[in-house]
Amino acid sequence: MSRSIKRKIRILNNDYYWVLDGNSLFNNKEQHIRIYSKELTKSTLYLDPYNWDLEIRPKTIETAILFAIEHGWDPKVKGKQMYLSMKNEGELFQLPNGAKFGYLDKNK
Repeated sequence: MSRSIKRKIRILNNDYYWVLDGNSLFNNKEQHIRIYSKELTKSTLYLDPYNWDLEIRPKTIETAILFAIEHGWDPKVKGKQMYLSMKNEGELFQLPNGAKFGYLDKNK
């Protein structure tokens, strides 16, 4: 998998794209699944792909978008990016400011 994967998903009558760069999970450069609105996007949702319970599939992306919207993420508002990770039970949680990966967050 050497190329980027870009998929479109429709949630709550809005179109979003989610992107995972090829080989990003298995190289030395840590990456996120990036989610953004098809419309003019000023903020991106970042999903930590490194939890063993996270399945990279449309249902997971939908769940992440709905969770982020419920917790204040708005892709139309500049500076409202959000980082999400998953607990081992499969439950999403918002990472605290400055944290970008759940396995680094000792408070999860």
